[in-house]
Amino acid sequence: MTEWGLPPEYILENWTEAKLLLMFSKRNERIQRMNLSYEPKEKQPRRISRQDMAEQMKMWSQRGIKIGSI
Repeated sequence: MTEWGLPPEYILENWTEAKLLLMFSKRNERIQRMNLSYEPKEKQPRRISRQDMAEQMKMWSQRGIKIGSI
């Protein structure tokens, strides 16, 4: 209800059930469209070259991050 900028009392006193259902339906459609727009475009994991991986591992080890050991 804060999305519409109205207090609950106003909605309860002035809106019909049909209008409330319409508003929730439109809100649901808007949220679903937003969710679809946030889906990642790339489904496959990102590949990096061996050289890039070696550089990253070197950087991590310089910062004290251990790789491959538990």
